[in-house]
Amino acid sequence: MGSILWTHTARDGFPDLPDVDRFLFLYCPFPEDVKIEDKLKALLLEGAPRKSVTDIPDGRISVRDSPDPLIHAMAHASRPIIHVPYETKGIIDWTRKDSAILWAKVVEWWHNDKRALHLVEFTRANGVVATARSAAMFLWRVVLPMMEAASEEEWSDILAFLQDTRDHGVYPTTAWPYVLIHRSFEAHKVGRIITEDLSSDVADAVVAGAAALRHWVHLGIAGLSERPPTEAIDALLHRVVFRRRIAAASCLRQLTLLLDEDPQSFDSRHADLMISSVTPWIESIRLPVLGGIDGGFRENERPALRVHLGRFAAALSGVLRFRCQGRPEPKAIADLRDQFDSDPLPEVRRSFDVRG
Repeated sequence: MGSILWTHTARDGFPDLPDVDRFLFLYCPFPEDVKIEDKLKALLLEGAPRKSVTDIPDGRISVRDSPDPLIHAMAHASRPIIHVPYETKGIIDWTRKDSAILWAKVVEWWHNDKRALHLVEFTRANGVVATARSAAMFLWRVVLPMMEAASEEEWSDILAFLQDTRDHGVYPTTAWPYVLIHRSFEAHKVGRIITEDLSSDVADAVVAGAAALRHWVHLGIAGLSERPPTEAIDALLHRVVFRRRIAAASCLRQLTLLLDEDPQSFDSRHADLMISSVTPWIESIRLPVLGGIDGGFRENERPALRVHLGRFAAALSGVLRFRCQGRPEPKAIADLRDQFDSDPLPEVRRSFDVRG
């Protein structure tokens, strides 16, 4: 199969399948004489990001609506310093010199393309936002872990990039905990940024803050940083417990994963709050919607939220069984389990048995 796949190659030396991201060939069959990792490294080091934003003669600009494939591949192909479950693993390792070359490409791209983000009509429609997210991923996967001997000027440039992206409405929050690998004194600042994002009403900020908190927990487990402060844990917990609508599904998912991966992040106070929230959640996402009472969630949001709630309740039940052996399952969780066992949607019925 590898021989067939590589029979016809494009100008870049990869199979002639232009719509397939080049890093995905790392996980496909290939002939023995193809050094796939070396080929991809060379492609990324020698290539240049395409400009998504270009000037046109009448003074306006043209904006591509797809992300830059080079920066996207740089991010997803690179092996992170820690692997957070359910995220792309990546298998390529870079030298400090290589990472500096690649990061210079990212910075050059950002200086050209960020101007599109000032145009309200383009902030969600073009590939600049998606590329900026990939750039942030490359930053925390490759650049930040290698900055042990970095100068203060290099750190200043990195921190300026992180702030500049935020100022342009892109939230690279997941990168901030990785700063702590070499700058533990920034912990208070990182905690404040994540807590602010989790407390905001901006969906992208909330999603990024929830992911960043989970990454920080895993860095703490690995001994690469101190653990996140209680205030950040509380900010995520309160979004779920009080059923804040913005990015509710993302917050439920990240909290569920944290319960599975590091139950030590939560104390008995947290457990009581989570248990007390289950019944109100059931009522707020009940289907079908009757009498015009919607609990703040649209009807088309509810099927996915029911799946996330089932997984959350199952993870919470598992933590409680471990900590309180011999005690019966809380009534709210048992009621939810009984209700979901007969739900017409199969994904809801399976939600107590599936994670992630």
